[in-house]
Amino acid sequence: MGTAGSQSRPVQQARLQDRPARQDKFDPDECGACPLRTKCTQAASGRGRTVSITEDEALQSKFRKLQQTGPGRAVLRQRIPVEHALAHIAARKGHSARYIGARRNLFELRRAAAIQNLESAQRLMQEAA
Repeated sequence: MGTAGSQSRPVQQARLQDRPARQDKFDPDECGACPLRTKCTQAASGRGRTVSITEDEALQSKFRKLQQTGPGRAVLRQRIPVEHALAHIAARKGHSARYIGARRNLFELRRAAAIQNLESAQRLMQEAA
């Protein structure tokens, strides 16, 4: 967006080094004069706006629209148990690798997953009894 909702042309387009994306930078003078600046950016006065757009933006947009529909919400509800299980494993393991080397860390991940599965099975058996 540009001045008062009009489309403006980015000053610079660059490809980000660390992830596939396009980064558009908008002119500070144009952004500073825009009455919608406060809704568009929190950057300091005299600074333009930078917008990063990933290569899969169209796919992400499709998924955002899908999650607003009934069938899309049903698909998301199917993911809840898996997401919760992964969160429990992450909480058990922490956010950093415990060992040096992929082999030991893979073993640690599988061990944590096995413990999580055993605890879940025990909980289900107690609920059934």
